[in-house]
Order: sequence, then C-alpha cells, then structure tokens
Amino acid sequence: MYLDPDFNEIDPKDIEDDVSGLFAMTRNHEEIKIKIPRDSIAFQIGETAQILSGGLLCATPHSVVCKPNTKGISRNTFALFLEPNPDVELGVPKGIDSKNVHKPDPTDQVPVIGDRWQEGFKFWQFESKTFELYYEQHK
Repeated sequence: MYLDPDFNEIDPKDIEDDVSGLFAMTRNHEEIKIKIPRDSIAFQIGETAQILSGGLLCATPHSVVCKPNTKGISRNTFALFLEPNPDVELGVPKGIDSKNVHKPDPTDQVPVIGDRWQEGFKFWQFESKTFELYYEQHK
C-alpha cells in the first residue's frame, strides 16, 4: 500500500514501473520484479527455513527499489517474521546431508551460510554470527 503525505492511498500502478517495486533474485542470478496481486499475500523464505529443510527450501534475496520522484510517498507493508526461540538447535532433518544447505547467495551481498552456521549451532549463534559477518562485510 502506498500513501501520500496526507495519508491518501495511491494506486501502485501510479508508482511502480519496470524498474521500481519489489525485486527478487532467482537461483539463476536473474533479478525479477515481483508483482503481488491486490488482496493477495506473499511469502518469502529465509535462511532458517533453508537450514531446517536441509536445503529443500531456499532463502530468497530481495529488495525494494523506489523511483526518484516518489519523495513524500510511503510504502506500507506488514512483515511478519517467524523464527525459532534463541536456544533451538538448527539442524537439517535426519538423513539429509548438511552440505545441501550451503547454497551460494546470488547477490554476493550476504556472507556465505557456511561461514555463519554449522550443524549443532543454536539459533542465537547463527543470528549473532550472521549480524557480525554481514556488518563486517558492509563497513
């Protein structure tokens, strides 16, 4: 939902074009525009699901790109993050090789998962290492 400075809703068609809006990176390193129909819901898979599924599910790098002429217009979303309790051990399902989790980030903007997670890590360890290496990489 887009709102102008007076909180009036703006039709997304009046704001977005082929170079602005929500974009995701495919596994083939292609950036694609995501078009979510009005009155629909979208799900983005994160790295915790990638680990817990043994690599069956893959995290989706994504970003929002705004046009320069959208000053004063806000993009409003409702993001709901589901994550395990901090002390939950993150491991792959029994019988699955943990190497299946190690998929490269097609954007090269996130430190490789193998540097941030290993079998037996608790969620808080993975999260802490992720923040540490991400911010170290983006100094």
